[in-house]
Amino acid sequence: MKKIKAIIILFLLFGVSQTSIAQEIDSKYLVSITYIQNNNKLNKEILKTFKRKFSKKKSINFEISKKISFIGISSFEDRLKEKNYLLNADDFYKKNNFKPIDNYFNSLLSNYDTNSIKIHFSKPIDNTLIVELSPRDLQMTSLKLGSVIKILFLFTEKGLIKNVFMNTLMYN
Repeated sequence: MKKIKAIIILFLLFGVSQTSIAQEIDSKYLVSITYIQNNNKLNKEILKTFKRKFSKKKSINFEISKKISFIGISSFEDRLKEKNYLLNADDFYKKNNFKPIDNYFNSLLSNYDTNSIKIHFSKPIDNTLIVELSPRDLQMTSLKLGSVIKILFLFTEKGLIKNVFMNTLMYN
């Protein structure tokens, strides 16, 4: 985790711009990782959902999936309508679905740990980023099973988090 924070701080200090060496890493990934690691409410939900126990001195370990794959928004559709966001799950899927691709920044930010929580990213689409958290790599099997925490990040035009929606789901 210290390595992840150090990399994020370096990117923020030196600026992740379109012309930098890190141009391939969208800042939405880095902002979402920071949010996931530092949001107390989310971390309590992770511990509860995945039955993880850590001492107060030890934080949750995260590992980033080796693939980036499409993650739909259907589980958020009702809440999005309540907040007057005009995102339709079927339209979103038709317009943005893609086959899994290699996650080129996986090796920069991952530390393998059997007790780690896997972060599964979708591609940033417009001002959205969808993430699934799971105790296992969902890309390693053709069937998704078990509990996941699904997070929809909505960003401002400047790349700051505008709103976050979170659901705990059970794949079976």
